[in-house]
Amino acid sequence: MYTGAGAGAAHLSHAPVTALGDALAGLDEAWSGALPSFGVVTGDGDPSVVVEQFSDAGLLAVVGAVGALTRRVETLGAVVAAEVARRSPTGSREGNLARTEGYASPGRLIAASRGGQVGRAAELVKVGQATAARRTLSGEPLPAAHPHVADALHAGRISVDAAQVIIAMLDRVAPRANPLDVETTERLLATQAAQFPLHQVENLVRHAEARLDPDGIAPKEEHQRAARSLTMRQDSQGMFHLRGALDPVTGAPIKTALDAYVAARLRETRGNNYPDTPGTVVSARSAGSAGSGGSNTDEDSSTIETRTIPQLQADALADFARHVLACDTTVPLVPAVTMVVRIELADLEGSLRAGGYATIDGVDQPLSAAAARQLACDAGLIPAVFGGPSLPLDLGRRSRTFTRAQVLALWERDGGCAFCGQTTFVEAHHIAWWHRDRGTTDLTNGVLLCSRCHHLIHRDGWGIKVSETGEVTFTPPRVVDPDQVPRPAAPNPRRLGAQPTTPPSRPPDRDDTRRPPDRDDTTRPPDRDDARRPPAGPGRTTPRAERTSPATDERRRE
Repeated sequence: MYTGAGAGAAHLSHAPVTALGDALAGLDEAWSGALPSFGVVTGDGDPSVVVEQFSDAGLLAVVGAVGALTRRVETLGAVVAAEVARRSPTGSREGNLARTEGYASPGRLIAASRGGQVGRAAELVKVGQATAARRTLSGEPLPAAHPHVADALHAGRISVDAAQVIIAMLDRVAPRANPLDVETTERLLATQAAQFPLHQVENLVRHAEARLDPDGIAPKEEHQRAARSLTMRQDSQGMFHLRGALDPVTGAPIKTALDAYVAARLRETRGNNYPDTPGTVVSARSAGSAGSGGSNTDEDSSTIETRTIPQLQADALADFARHVLACDTTVPLVPAVTMVVRIELADLEGSLRAGGYATIDGVDQPLSAAAARQLACDAGLIPAVFGGPSLPLDLGRRSRTFTRAQVLALWERDGGCAFCGQTTFVEAHHIAWWHRDRGTTDLTNGVLLCSRCHHLIHRDGWGIKVSETGEVTFTPPRVVDPDQVPRPAAPNPRRLGAQPTTPPSRPPDRDDTRRPPDRDDTTRPPDRDDARRPPAGPGRTTPRAERTSPATDERRRE
């Protein structure tokens, strides 16, 4: 908006550069604070020599400051890239800035200036155009095509990459979705993208697209199913090579079975994920004694499992094949497996007013309602009304292990590992330990965690709290964060619409439970791997379709 040529206008005209300067000043401050107090070796200008002298806390502070500066630079790059594209209209030779400078397209001009790839330059152009202010033919100002993303991007709260993912999805569904729903979803995603790393944002976007445009899932599934394939060849050394691409409906049972096989082996090896306890069972079959993974059943073996997860999965596939070929024994160490499909009752029944999409526990890609109905054809359907007389969810001290009903309820609440968002090898664990703290086996004392996060929390002494509404928060130890600011749990994509629209107290960037400050914007946490947004609480009557074998209580130990 034009505001004249006064001092205020001059200040606003330099606001983007001022923001860059503030971010650069933050980096300079973090850099200075990271240096040792004396005896700095400069290395004749080699930055790696200087950086290796940083303390851990100082290095992480610099990482956060570099991230803040990078977001500002990339955002400004998108703005100027969009302007270059505006001055280089397609099909015009005269008045085409890119052609005048000797480039075939604005993307090539921008890529040459950056020393980068044309594809990346094209992404900058798209983000810049979608977040730029517009004008009518009469010159009246209009908001950007995606104003919520534009606000977050220009404030330095989200990256260009996150903005591009959100914008691309919204543009795809806009012709078929309700404009009010699109606007609400954009606002929610822009808020979430300021709090979570890109891979979590991508997962949220996939579910948001399914919610906005459920009719668009089915055509994609038809294409995916037509493209499914699996080939197997043997090379000159005798090794077999498998190469395949499976659609979600075909691949989900395979993934569920493989995950159950691997989790059972790891659980046996690690003593049911109950570390540092006297009498913990740590014996398991070694790679050598197990051979292909299914021939040795000696429970007294004292060797530790040494196979990697890919090796365990390869052995699992061989065991499954042997079982199909009339093996005398069942597949070892694999509990009865349930594949849980979550879908609203109206969607399952085919209501015209229904949104029409479903999810599978442990699988990120949403499914169409039609695919869920196909899976439900030969499955037992159990409404997710946990807590009736036959399914008690609060067991107190009567049972150490969480029941299957409790685990399913925790999946409905947490959507995966509550700490990092992972959906593979996730188990229910006691917040207050069963032995040490006399903890109860209740939902308010339970949380879903993957093995890595479980050990990290116990090792470093993180606190976990669950509110009455099912909101999970993690409190870091003082050695990680002296202020002990609670950090939100991973986002549950099924509950995107129920997520709070205002960000919580700022959790820092960390992959190793540390806290680099974001000097660019105190309300925006940088991308992180472990601090997440709290999911909504359990509840609602969502039926789930169960396949493969009858559900049994999955014994989860703490």
